[in-house]
Amino acid sequence: MYQAIATPTVRGYHPSSKWTRYQDAQIAQADTLPNLKKKLADHYGRNWKRKRPMYRDQPDGRPIRVGWVVGMRMVDGRDKWLQQDWVSIVEVKEVKLD
Repeated sequence: MYQAIATPTVRGYHPSSKWTRYQDAQIAQADTLPNLKKKLADHYGRNWKRKRPMYRDQPDGRPIRVGWVVGMRMVDGRDKWLQQDWVSIVEVKEVKLD
């Protein structure tokens, strides 16, 4: 089982606006990795085509790709803002308890 976890960050259009990070949220879940990627493509729509890789440093200092950064412009009535979702995939394994 695979889960996609997104960490949304938002900021206004003004040049002095600062990025604000919000709580992590599970946005998709699937039994296989290809099915999860299809669900993410449906969730983000055309923004999924413009995603960028997200990296994390390993203990030896080398970077490893751990997900994607999906950027989008959001509009809600008169409010407009920029949003970046930092999307990572986690594999969930069941544990048998005796």
